[in-house]
Amino acid sequence: MRPICYDFQENRERIEKMIFEVLIHFKEQFRHVIIVNMACLAKFRERILDDFATLGFKNGNNLFLFYGKLYRDYNGDDHKRFLEENGLYRTRSIWTSSPQAIRKALEEAHLI
Repeated sequence: MRPICYDFQENRERIEKMIFEVLIHFKEQFRHVIIVNMACLAKFRERILDDFATLGFKNGNNLFLFYGKLYRDYNGDDHKRFLEENGLYRTRSIWTSSPQAIRKALEEAHLI
């Protein structure tokens, strides 16, 4: 399975290589693994959300890996609200501060 990565072009290849070994665990567990840089989502929000709807990410057994800076005033309810507002609340999602933290977050969620 190849991850679907929403990140800036200069980061995309590095991110995919970084988490490739982790994604091997998800061959049958998830239909899609979607990696989203929050800065990229902020800049291209409507286009990315349109992709989510068009590609059927709102339906099915998908794993979303969001990463980006979590600020001091970050509220976990904001994440939940974002998922609900965009029809993604039925998907599994992990949110980390950086791509380097994805593996640890997946381990803590008992996904690997």
